[in-house]
Amino acid sequence: MSETLTADVCVIGAGPVGGTLACRLAAGGVSTVLVDRAALPPMEHPAFDGRAYAIASGARALLMEAGLWGRLPDPPNPILDIRVTDGRVGRPASSLHLHFDHREAGDAPFGWMVEARGLRRALNAHIRELDGLRVFAPASAEVGRRDDKAMVRIEGGPDVACQLVIAAEGRHSPLREAAGIPVTRFDYSQTGIVCAISHALPHHNVALEHFLPSGPFAVLPMAPSADAQAGGAPNVSAVVWTERTRLAYHRS
Repeated sequence: MSETLTADVCVIGAGPVGGTLACRLAAGGVSTVLVDRAALPPMEHPAFDGRAYAIASGARALLMEAGLWGRLPDPPNPILDIRVTDGRVGRPASSLHLHFDHREAGDAPFGWMVEARGLRRALNAHIRELDGLRVFAPASAEVGRRDDKAMVRIEGGPDVACQLVIAAEGRHSPLREAAGIPVTRFDYSQTGIVCAISHALPHHNVALEHFLPSGPFAVLPMAPSADAQAGGAPNVSAVVWTERTRLAYHRS
């Protein structure tokens, strides 16, 4: 017979959302079990792959309370100003624009840019050290109901009796589908192209948002690459390019 664990919450999915929530719950004294189909170390891409998160003040507070902000291996880069323009491809930007200065709203930045890889490394290090948090990965789980609690059966592991199961498996969540929770989707026929670039001039912590007919084109200020002092890239920005899907996948 399988071992049975008792916990307050079981989180299915150890990505940035599920992993951060599990850390915050455990830090607050809520006994938590975290399950993910993938092994955690391979989630850390060994090289920077261009993905980054724009972290607003509320999300930063959550990461701090979860004990993750201070464990980020690379310093987050603040967003101090936001410049918004529009126009068309092949033409100069409109002379009309919006400029937001963080000093007009207070002393804090509008947000911070964090490498996706860095947050993953912080998560992997932290979740193994928290009291009150049990992690099973790689592992699959089946969820059922029994009396006044949920039962989570972990393949190759224990059963977990808990009061709440949280589906944090992403947009194609099997647990959400099994629960019969409906989803409304809209197809905007757009695809996001994400990368990072190095450039000669400093970005001065300014985020650029340029709106085009196909969708927004954003250039977001990143911290220097880790090897900047050894001749790396002192000026780095993340690019989020939204394009019509038929053009984004077009090969000439």
